[in-house]
Amino acid sequence: MHIHIHALSNQNPPAISYCCALLIQGIRDIGGIRLSGNFDNSVVINCNASIGRPRIVDIDIHTGVPSTGINILVVDDNIDGLSFSSHKDFWSNVQQLASNCRVIVINSTDSANIAMYPKALSRVFIAHASHSFFKDSAYNPQSYGVSTELIEESTDSLSRGISRKPRSIFHNFGRSLNQTVRQAGYLSFITSFTEHYSVSQLKGTGDVYAAHLASQEAMFVYGGNFTWRLDDYFRLVGQDVIYDAHDGTYQSDVAVVRWDSWRFWECCLFACAPIMLDFEFYGLRLPVLPVPWKEYIPVRFDTPESTLKRLADHLNDNPVYFQQVGLNARKWAIQNYSPAVRARRILDIPA
Repeated sequence: MHIHIHALSNQNPPAISYCCALLIQGIRDIGGIRLSGNFDNSVVINCNASIGRPRIVDIDIHTGVPSTGINILVVDDNIDGLSFSSHKDFWSNVQQLASNCRVIVINSTDSANIAMYPKALSRVFIAHASHSFFKDSAYNPQSYGVSTELIEESTDSLSRGISRKPRSIFHNFGRSLNQTVRQAGYLSFITSFTEHYSVSQLKGTGDVYAAHLASQEAMFVYGGNFTWRLDDYFRLVGQDVIYDAHDGTYQSDVAVVRWDSWRFWECCLFACAPIMLDFEFYGLRLPVLPVPWKEYIPVRFDTPESTLKRLADHLNDNPVYFQQVGLNARKWAIQNYSPAVRARRILDIPA
Protein backbone atom coordinates (compact mmCIF):
# COMPACT_ATOMS: atom_id res chain seq x y z
CA MET A 1 0.00 0.00 0.00
CA HIS A 2 1.22 3.51 -0.85
CA ILE A 3 -0.14 6.50 1.07
CA HIS A 4 0.76 10.03 0.03
CA ILE A 5 0.19 12.97 2.38
CA HIS A 6 -0.13 16.41 0.87
CA ALA A 7 0.13 19.31 3.31
CA LEU A 8 -2.05 22.16 2.07
CA SER A 9 -0.48 25.18 3.70
CA ASN A 10 0.14 28.87 3.14
CA GLN A 11 3.65 28.38 4.53
CA ASN A 12 6.64 27.69 2.29
CA PRO A 13 7.90 25.07 2.78
CA PRO A 14 4.56 23.64 3.92
CA ALA A 15 3.85 22.90 7.57
CA ILE A 16 1.79 19.98 8.84
CA SER A 17 -0.71 19.74 11.67
CA TYR A 18 -0.23 17.91 14.96
CA CYS A 19 -2.98 15.51 13.85
CA CYS A 20 -1.07 14.79 10.66
CA ALA A 21 2.14 14.11 12.61
CA LEU A 22 0.26 11.61 14.79
CA LEU A 23 -1.20 9.99 11.67
CA ILE A 24 2.32 9.52 10.33
CA GLN A 25 3.42 8.00 13.65
CA GLY A 26 0.45 5.64 13.52
CA ILE A 27 1.18 4.55 9.95
CA ARG A 28 4.75 3.75 10.98
CA ASP A 29 3.47 1.78 13.98
CA ILE A 30 1.16 -0.27 11.74
CA GLY A 31 4.05 -1.02 9.37
CA GLY A 32 4.23 -2.36 5.82
CA ILE A 33 3.02 0.89 4.22
CA ARG A 34 4.98 3.10 1.83
CA LEU A 35 4.60 6.71 2.89
CA SER A 36 5.40 9.85 0.93
CA GLY A 37 4.60 13.55 1.29
CA ASN A 38 5.33 17.01 -0.06
CA PHE A 39 7.59 17.63 2.96
CA ASP A 40 10.54 15.98 4.69
CA ASN A 41 11.39 14.93 8.24
CA SER A 42 12.35 18.50 9.18
CA VAL A 43 8.85 19.82 8.46
CA VAL A 44 7.39 22.35 10.90
CA ILE A 45 4.60 20.79 12.99
CA ASN A 46 1.90 23.25 14.04
CA CYS A 47 1.61 22.35 17.70
CA ASN A 48 1.15 24.28 20.95
CA ALA A 49 1.56 21.24 23.18
CA SER A 50 3.73 21.88 26.23
CA ILE A 51 5.08 18.32 26.41
CA GLY A 52 5.15 15.23 24.19
CA ARG A 53 5.73 17.12 20.95
CA PRO A 54 5.76 14.55 18.12
CA ARG A 55 8.66 13.71 15.84
CA ILE A 56 8.38 12.06 12.42
CA VAL A 57 10.84 9.98 10.39
CA ASP A 58 11.17 8.21 7.03
CA ILE A 59 9.10 10.32 4.64
CA ASP A 60 9.72 9.96 0.89
CA ILE A 61 9.60 13.44 -0.62
CA HIS A 62 7.32 14.05 -3.60
CA THR A 63 6.81 17.76 -4.23
CA GLY A 64 3.45 17.44 -5.96
CA VAL A 65 0.49 15.10 -5.74
CA PRO A 66 1.35 11.85 -7.61
CA SER A 67 -1.09 11.28 -10.44
CA THR A 68 -0.71 7.49 -10.33
CA GLY A 69 0.61 4.74 -8.12
CA ILE A 70 -0.98 5.69 -4.80
CA ASN A 71 -3.76 3.91 -2.94
CA ILE A 72 -4.71 6.68 -0.52
CA LEU A 73 -4.19 10.43 -0.78
CA VAL A 74 -4.40 12.25 2.56
CA VAL A 75 -4.81 16.03 2.39
CA ASP A 76 -3.75 17.79 5.58
CA ASP A 77 -5.68 21.04 5.23
CA ASN A 78 -3.88 23.73 7.23
CA ILE A 79 -5.68 26.69 5.68
CA ASP A 80 -7.52 28.50 8.47
CA GLY A 81 -10.64 29.36 6.52
CA LEU A 82 -12.36 28.01 3.43
CA SER A 83 -9.60 26.41 1.37
CA PHE A 84 -12.10 25.19 -1.24
CA SER A 85 -12.61 28.85 -2.11
CA SER A 86 -8.98 30.04 -1.91
CA HIS A 87 -7.39 26.96 -3.56
CA LYS A 88 -9.91 26.03 -6.26
CA ASP A 89 -7.37 24.60 -8.72
CA PHE A 90 -5.93 22.26 -6.10
CA TRP A 91 -9.32 20.87 -5.10
CA SER A 92 -10.32 20.49 -8.76
CA ASN A 93 -7.23 18.32 -9.28
CA VAL A 94 -8.00 16.30 -6.14
CA GLN A 95 -11.53 15.65 -7.37
CA GLN A 96 -10.12 14.11 -10.54
CA LEU A 97 -7.74 11.92 -8.53
CA ALA A 98 -10.65 10.72 -6.39
CA SER A 99 -11.76 8.42 -9.24
CA ASN A 100 -8.46 6.51 -9.04
CA CYS A 101 -7.68 6.42 -5.32
CA ARG A 102 -9.23 7.05 -1.94
CA VAL A 103 -8.99 10.67 -0.83
CA ILE A 104 -9.09 11.50 2.86
CA VAL A 105 -9.03 15.03 4.27
CA ILE A 106 -7.99 15.94 7.81
CA ASN A 107 -8.57 19.44 9.14
CA SER A 108 -7.63 20.49 12.67
CA THR A 109 -7.56 24.25 12.15
CA ASP A 110 -9.53 26.63 14.35
CA SER A 111 -12.12 26.95 11.58
CA ALA A 112 -12.50 23.23 10.90
CA ASN A 113 -16.23 23.38 11.67
CA ILE A 114 -16.95 25.69 8.72
CA ALA A 115 -14.83 23.78 6.21
CA MET A 116 -16.51 22.61 2.99
CA TYR A 117 -15.15 19.99 0.60
CA PRO A 118 -16.17 18.35 -2.71
CA LYS A 119 -18.59 15.47 -2.22
CA ALA A 120 -16.39 13.17 -4.34
CA LEU A 121 -13.88 12.83 -1.50
CA SER A 122 -13.95 9.55 0.43
CA ARG A 123 -13.82 10.79 4.01
CA VAL A 124 -13.34 14.07 5.86
CA PHE A 125 -12.14 14.27 9.47
CA ILE A 126 -12.39 17.52 11.41
CA ALA A 127 -11.22 18.52 14.87
CA HIS A 128 -13.44 20.48 17.27
CA ALA A 129 -16.53 18.77 15.82
CA SER A 130 -19.82 19.76 17.44
CA HIS A 131 -23.41 18.55 17.20
CA SER A 132 -24.48 22.02 18.30
CA PHE A 133 -22.82 23.46 15.22
CA PHE A 134 -23.86 20.84 12.62
CA LYS A 135 -26.00 18.10 14.08
CA ASP A 136 -26.08 15.97 10.93
CA SER A 137 -22.62 16.75 9.56
CA ALA A 138 -21.31 14.11 7.15
CA TYR A 139 -17.81 14.82 8.39
CA ASN A 140 -16.16 12.52 10.88
CA PRO A 141 -14.85 13.83 14.20
CA GLN A 142 -11.15 13.54 14.93
CA SER A 143 -9.21 14.26 18.07
CA TYR A 144 -5.84 15.79 18.81
CA GLY A 145 -4.99 12.50 20.49
CA VAL A 146 -1.69 11.44 22.04
CA SER A 147 1.75 11.21 20.48
CA THR A 148 4.27 8.45 20.97
CA GLU A 149 6.43 10.95 22.85
CA LEU A 150 3.61 11.90 25.25
CA ILE A 151 2.94 8.24 26.01
CA GLU A 152 6.64 7.65 26.69
CA GLU A 153 7.12 10.78 28.82
CA SER A 154 4.04 10.13 30.95
CA THR A 155 4.87 6.44 31.38
CA ASP A 156 8.36 7.35 32.55
CA SER A 157 6.96 9.92 35.01
CA LEU A 158 4.38 7.54 36.45
CA SER A 159 6.92 4.71 36.77
CA ARG A 160 9.00 6.83 39.16
CA GLY A 161 6.11 7.04 41.62
CA ILE A 162 3.94 10.06 42.20
CA SER A 163 2.89 11.85 45.36
CA ARG A 164 -0.13 14.02 44.59
CA LYS A 165 -1.34 16.79 46.84
CA PRO A 166 -4.79 15.77 48.18
CA ARG A 167 -7.77 17.55 46.60
CA SER A 168 -5.48 19.69 44.46
CA ILE A 169 -6.60 21.19 41.15
CA PHE A 170 -4.59 23.40 38.86
CA HIS A 171 -4.71 25.21 35.56
CA ASN A 172 -2.15 26.96 33.43
CA PHE A 173 -4.42 28.97 31.16
CA GLY A 174 -2.67 31.96 29.64
CA ARG A 175 -4.30 35.31 28.98
CA SER A 176 -6.06 35.34 25.62
CA LEU A 177 -8.78 37.31 23.86
CA ASN A 178 -9.56 34.22 21.80
CA GLN A 179 -10.66 31.92 24.64
CA THR A 180 -14.13 33.01 25.70
CA VAL A 181 -14.91 29.57 27.17
CA ARG A 182 -11.98 29.90 29.58
CA GLN A 183 -12.96 33.45 30.44
CA ALA A 184 -16.44 32.25 31.35
CA GLY A 185 -14.85 29.41 33.29
CA TYR A 186 -12.98 31.88 35.48
CA LEU A 187 -16.30 33.39 36.50
CA SER A 188 -18.04 30.07 36.97
CA PHE A 189 -16.00 26.92 37.60
CA ILE A 190 -12.71 28.21 38.96
CA THR A 191 -14.33 30.67 41.35
CA SER A 192 -16.68 28.00 42.68
CA PHE A 193 -14.02 25.31 43.02
CA THR A 194 -11.60 27.65 44.81
CA GLU A 195 -13.95 27.76 47.80
CA HIS A 196 -13.68 23.98 48.32
CA TYR A 197 -10.37 22.80 46.83
CA SER A 198 -6.73 23.80 46.65
CA VAL A 199 -6.72 25.50 43.23
CA SER A 200 -3.38 26.70 41.90
CA GLN A 201 -2.15 28.29 38.71
CA LEU A 202 1.19 27.58 37.08
CA LYS A 203 2.44 29.39 34.00
CA GLY A 204 5.09 26.97 32.87
CA THR A 205 5.97 24.58 30.06
CA GLY A 206 8.13 21.53 29.52
CA ASP A 207 9.56 19.75 32.56
CA VAL A 208 8.22 22.34 35.02
CA TYR A 209 4.68 21.89 33.71
CA ALA A 210 5.00 18.08 33.60
CA ALA A 211 6.23 17.93 37.20
CA HIS A 212 3.33 20.07 38.42
CA LEU A 213 0.86 18.01 36.41
CA ALA A 214 2.18 14.88 38.11
CA SER A 215 1.80 16.45 41.57
CA GLN A 216 -1.87 17.48 41.25
CA GLU A 217 -5.00 15.34 41.46
CA ALA A 218 -7.11 17.18 38.88
CA MET A 219 -6.81 19.87 36.23
CA PHE A 220 -9.08 22.33 34.39
CA VAL A 221 -8.60 21.47 30.72
CA TYR A 222 -11.49 23.06 28.80
CA GLY A 223 -11.01 25.65 26.08
CA GLY A 224 -12.55 27.23 23.02
CA ASN A 225 -14.84 30.00 21.93
CA PHE A 226 -18.55 30.65 21.92
CA THR A 227 -19.98 31.42 18.49
CA TRP A 228 -23.32 32.72 17.31
CA ARG A 229 -25.57 31.06 14.79
CA LEU A 230 -24.78 32.54 11.37
CA ASP A 231 -27.68 34.73 10.29
CA ASP A 232 -28.18 37.76 8.05
CA TYR A 233 -25.85 39.84 10.22
CA PHE A 234 -22.85 37.83 9.02
CA ARG A 235 -23.74 38.54 5.40
CA LEU A 236 -23.77 42.25 6.24
CA VAL A 237 -20.24 42.11 7.73
CA GLY A 238 -18.74 40.40 4.70
CA GLN A 239 -18.95 36.71 5.63
CA ASP A 240 -21.04 35.88 2.54
CA VAL A 241 -19.21 32.67 1.58
CA ILE A 242 -19.51 31.14 5.04
CA TYR A 243 -23.14 32.25 5.36
CA ASP A 244 -24.14 30.80 1.99
CA ALA A 245 -22.32 27.52 2.64
CA HIS A 246 -24.00 26.85 5.97
CA ASP A 247 -27.28 28.76 5.98
CA GLY A 248 -29.94 26.76 7.77
CA THR A 249 -27.67 24.03 9.12
CA TYR A 250 -27.02 25.33 12.62
CA GLN A 251 -28.59 23.57 15.59
CA SER A 252 -28.12 26.15 18.35
CA ASP A 253 -28.09 29.92 18.72
CA VAL A 254 -24.77 29.66 20.57
CA ALA A 255 -22.26 26.82 20.27
CA VAL A 256 -18.85 25.98 21.68
CA VAL A 257 -16.24 25.73 18.93
CA ARG A 258 -12.46 25.23 18.76
CA TRP A 259 -12.79 23.25 21.97
CA ASP A 260 -10.17 20.50 21.72
CA SER A 261 -7.18 21.16 23.94
CA TRP A 262 -3.68 19.70 24.25
CA ARG A 263 -4.07 20.14 28.01
CA PHE A 264 -6.92 17.65 27.99
CA TRP A 265 -4.77 14.90 26.45
CA GLU A 266 -1.70 15.77 28.53
CA CYS A 267 -3.84 15.62 31.66
CA CYS A 268 -5.25 12.22 30.71
CA LEU A 269 -1.86 10.70 29.98
CA PHE A 270 -0.42 11.88 33.29
CA ALA A 271 -3.35 10.21 35.09
CA CYS A 272 -4.58 13.55 36.41
CA ALA A 273 -8.39 13.79 36.57
CA PRO A 274 -9.52 16.07 33.69
CA ILE A 275 -12.18 18.67 34.47
CA MET A 276 -13.74 19.25 31.07
CA LEU A 277 -16.91 20.65 29.54
CA ASP A 278 -19.72 18.09 29.49
CA PHE A 279 -19.19 16.47 26.08
CA GLU A 280 -22.75 15.30 25.58
CA PHE A 281 -24.49 18.41 26.92
CA TYR A 282 -22.48 20.77 24.70
CA GLY A 283 -22.54 18.44 21.69
CA LEU A 284 -18.77 17.96 21.53
CA ARG A 285 -17.98 15.09 19.18
CA LEU A 286 -15.22 12.48 19.38
CA PRO A 287 -15.06 9.00 17.81
CA VAL A 288 -15.19 7.51 21.32
CA LEU A 289 -16.40 9.76 24.13
CA PRO A 290 -15.08 9.42 27.69
CA VAL A 291 -17.58 8.29 30.31
CA PRO A 292 -18.57 11.20 32.59
CA TRP A 293 -17.63 10.83 36.25
CA LYS A 294 -15.55 7.76 35.38
CA GLU A 295 -13.04 9.01 32.81
CA TYR A 296 -13.47 12.75 33.27
CA ILE A 297 -15.32 15.22 35.50
CA PRO A 298 -17.97 17.06 33.44
CA VAL A 299 -18.81 20.71 34.09
CA ARG A 300 -21.60 22.95 32.81
CA PHE A 301 -21.88 26.70 32.98
CA ASP A 302 -25.47 26.54 34.17
CA THR A 303 -24.95 24.08 37.06
CA PRO A 304 -21.57 24.58 38.78
CA GLU A 305 -23.03 24.00 42.24
CA SER A 306 -24.55 20.64 41.35
CA THR A 307 -21.18 19.58 39.93
CA LEU A 308 -19.50 20.55 43.19
CA LYS A 309 -22.06 18.60 45.23
CA ARG A 310 -21.74 15.45 43.15
CA LEU A 311 -17.95 15.68 43.24
CA ALA A 312 -18.02 16.11 47.03
CA ASP A 313 -20.22 13.03 47.34
CA HIS A 314 -17.77 10.97 45.27
CA LEU A 315 -14.79 12.12 47.32
CA ASN A 316 -16.58 11.50 50.63
CA ASP A 317 -17.39 7.96 49.53
CA ASN A 318 -13.96 7.39 47.98
CA PRO A 319 -11.02 9.60 49.06
CA VAL A 320 -8.93 8.45 46.04
CA TYR A 321 -11.70 9.24 43.55
CA PHE A 322 -9.63 11.87 41.71
CA GLN A 323 -6.79 9.37 41.27
CA GLN A 324 -9.12 6.68 39.95
CA VAL A 325 -10.63 9.06 37.41
CA GLY A 326 -7.12 10.03 36.32
CA LEU A 327 -6.06 6.41 35.79
CA ASN A 328 -9.29 5.69 33.91
CA ALA A 329 -8.70 8.74 31.71
CA ARG A 330 -5.19 7.56 30.86
CA LYS A 331 -6.41 4.08 29.94
CA TRP A 332 -9.25 5.51 27.82
CA ALA A 333 -6.92 7.89 25.94
CA ILE A 334 -4.29 5.26 25.13
CA GLN A 335 -6.82 2.61 24.10
CA ASN A 336 -8.75 4.94 21.78
CA TYR A 337 -6.35 7.68 20.67
CA SER A 338 -2.78 6.35 20.49
CA PRO A 339 -1.19 6.88 17.03
CA ALA A 340 -1.84 3.43 15.55
CA VAL A 341 -5.48 3.39 16.74
CA ARG A 342 -6.10 6.86 15.24
CA ALA A 343 -4.43 5.87 11.96
CA ARG A 344 -6.50 2.71 11.57
CA ARG A 345 -9.67 4.68 12.25
CA ILE A 346 -8.86 7.42 9.73
CA LEU A 347 -7.52 5.11 7.02
CA ASP A 348 -10.15 2.42 7.67
CA ILE A 349 -7.52 -0.28 8.20
CA PRO A 350 -8.75 -3.15 10.43
CA ALA A 351 -6.68 -4.18 13.43
